[in-house]
Amino acid sequence: MDFYFEDKRPVPLPSSPKQRQRVVELPVSLSAKVLLLNEMLRQKVRPAELARRLGTTPQEVNRLTDLHHATKIDGVAGAMRALGKRLVIRVALADLNSSVERTRCILGSSLTRKLGHHA
Repeated sequence: MDFYFEDKRPVPLPSSPKQRQRVVELPVSLSAKVLLLNEMLRQKVRPAELARRLGTTPQEVNRLTDLHHATKIDGVAGAMRALGKRLVIRVALADLNSSVERTRCILGSSLTRKLGHHA
């Protein structure tokens, strides 16, 4: 995942897994950083511009999108607001053996995965 962030390339959103395919879940904080990076790239907003909108430094914005820096979710949510978006977190069933849709982080369109067995 590092190379997407280092190269400033959009991170592909997850697809529905195929039957018996293993699923790797990202921590919510990492999912939020992916969504933030993707939105910055989509809008062509550089860290310096986002920092100006947030009233902070470009270094602080770079920390928000640094995979190896612990970031409070409120910081990512504030950056999303500065981009005209809302970060929404929802809780769903955690039964991985049933065919449930797990919603983890949502930004406009859903970032979802179907887990379990498929017909």
